[in-house]
Amino acid sequence: MARASKRSGSVTLTHPVKVTVTPARFHEFASLRQLDVARLKRAARQRIEVGYFESDCCRRMVHAVVQKGRVTKLELEPCKGETPATPELTQVIKASLRRLGARPGGSRPLPMPIEKFMSNAAGFVIQIWGCIKICCFGYCLFCCYDISRLGFWGFCKWERLGGTSP
Repeated sequence: MARASKRSGSVTLTHPVKVTVTPARFHEFASLRQLDVARLKRAARQRIEVGYFESDCCRRMVHAVVQKGRVTKLELEPCKGETPATPELTQVIKASLRRLGARPGGSRPLPMPIEKFMSNAAGFVIQIWGCIKICCFGYCLFCCYDISRLGFWGFCKWERLGGTSP
């Protein structure tokens, strides 16, 4: 997402029912600041934990793959019971992202030098990926999406309010 201030609140859409969308919070690991960047620059290939997106239904870990001093890829661990977003759900997610102020193609390209990534890892992850919670009719859908230059994808998991799957 482009700006943290736009992510802080919820928005309500009518599509064709009233849907409330709340951005899932990203938590950067404090240990990320303790990593030896000089050593990572020399590593042939290393996978590091960056942080996680959290919602009521699951916690999605984010890993960065570092090769020869550059972050080449971000990996998002799946939730149990996760399924690809349907075309209809993709429309709702995209409409939600527009209302939240996210812009496709606004993310920083990979690969990126490890020093630049480490200077604002949380901001980088949120620009590449995000997770939102969509609640309607007593169920919540936790979806993570990619708005990079490579296109859009989304994976979701349904949860009944109170913690049980439908």
